[in-house]
Amino acid sequence: MRSAFFDPYTADSGVNVVDADAAIASLQTQVDTGNVEWDAITISTTDLGLGSAKGLFENLDGVVDPADFIDGTVTDYAVGLDFSSNVLAWSTDEFGEGAGAPSSWEDFWDLEKFPGKRAVPSWGPDAQLFEFALLADGVDKDDLYPLDIDRALAKLGEIRDSFIVYDSNAQGLQLVSSGQASLGVLPSGVEYEGRSFTYNGAALATDWIAIPKGAPHAETAKEFIRFATQVPQQQAFSDELNYAGTNAQALEGLDADTVANLPTGEEAMAVQFRPDPDYYAENATSMMEAWQKFLYN
Repeated sequence: MRSAFFDPYTADSGVNVVDADAAIASLQTQVDTGNVEWDAITISTTDLGLGSAKGLFENLDGVVDPADFIDGTVTDYAVGLDFSSNVLAWSTDEFGEGAGAPSSWEDFWDLEKFPGKRAVPSWGPDAQLFEFALLADGVDKDDLYPLDIDRALAKLGEIRDSFIVYDSNAQGLQLVSSGQASLGVLPSGVEYEGRSFTYNGAALATDWIAIPKGAPHAETAKEFIRFATQVPQQQAFSDELNYAGTNAQALEGLDADTVANLPTGEEAMAVQFRPDPDYYAENATSMMEAWQKFLYN
């Protein structure tokens, strides 16, 4: 993000961008105490739902023109910064590539055909584990919402003993690349030696940028959002990582090979689903509570 967004913005505006680890729980404390430290925050769809419901974000009406963006990537409280996908990934040492490799969430659940541990993130619902479980149980990707949480948890319970739960993407990638886990739920954006993945049944997830309620430099943050969602910056990010821009013109001018590998490429889009931000806004808290109870009780 620094080379695609932060440094160019500093060069353009003279404003230095300082990045820090951020979590929605910390933001809640900052807003509640009136001591907001951050001017902008990047968040997942789940955190967008949680934060919007709790009044943690400034209203961004008029900051950007929704007509310039892919449908569904501009809300009252956040603007989509990029797309990545949560995908089914596997160790190529275990299962190779092409014919015979895993190709669906049914395969993720098939411990006989594809034996070994499954790497799953500790933030389960935020990586669409409930949706993946329902896909493995025969639900069509166009019929996922509203989610049948009980059915999803029952399906997850079938392979719970095979889980290795990881706490960072780097840890998850290492688990699969090293073969400690044969398959995993991982982000598509980072290429790692020793693993491959499929977009089939993947969740095309939006990474959002929002402004905390009471941010000390909210107007500057709005300028940064406008800058970061311009076509040149979005394309620079796609060149750096396998992430796609939310600006509707961001794919234009990229070479064909790059576009084909992005999560918003035509073939990838045809086999993925997009998490429903309205559903997450209403249900993110109960989803996470159900996941925590399933995982740790």
